[in-house]
Amino acid sequence: ELVIASSGDVRERVRELGVPDECIRAIPQGVDCSLFRESTERKPGVDGWRLLYVGRFDPRKGVGVLLEAMHEIRRQRADVRLRLVGGSPVSGTAADFADEVRGLEDCVEFVDERPHEEIPALMAAADLFVLPSFYDSFGIVLVEAMACGVPVVATRCGGPEDIVVAGMGELVAVGDAGDLARGILAVVEGYGEYDRAGIRRRVVERYDYRGVAERIYGGYEEAVAGYG
Repeated sequence: ELVIASSGDVRERVRELGVPDECIRAIPQGVDCSLFRESTERKPGVDGWRLLYVGRFDPRKGVGVLLEAMHEIRRQRADVRLRLVGGSPVSGTAADFADEVRGLEDCVEFVDERPHEEIPALMAAADLFVLPSFYDSFGIVLVEAMACGVPVVATRCGGPEDIVVAGMGELVAVGDAGDLARGILAVVEGYGEYDRAGIRRRVVERYDYRGVAERIYGGYEEAVAGYG
């Protein structure tokens, strides 16, 4: 028996189901780092700071908390903009957050769901990626953004704790707009400390799908050998 867990959070949940620790292998989800790459078209912050969120327009993804955090950020800085990508009739629309956006019309942009092939360019054009979820078992969008050399801010909601390590961004409390604003501003104001090429390099080493596939294949071989 072999169970693959994509994060420490998943590993603990599998343990709670009664799977012995020796049967669990920690192997993360992978991304195609040949698609998600750094952009050299602009210098971060030169024309303001660009924040990006990609995901469902859903309160459970923390969109409302992110907008609340933007109100606090705008009270301190006027050079931060936020783009949210992913709304659809299924996942929600910008209209669902009309109250939260009031007063932020000049710095918040909602973009309907885009084809996946357009996401790498959107991420590469961002200065900072934000994932304010209430729960995520992994957080693949964080890895995609970091493959583009973009630092991230995410909540301590399960999977992100394995992904966002020192030098990659900031972890903040779940559902806490004040702490989210703090984390975002900490990255923006300390941006020079982030090595975008180093962020990408660490992601390629750990999360490129080719290496992840090899680890999964090795796990299958181990499992099959156990039945010999």
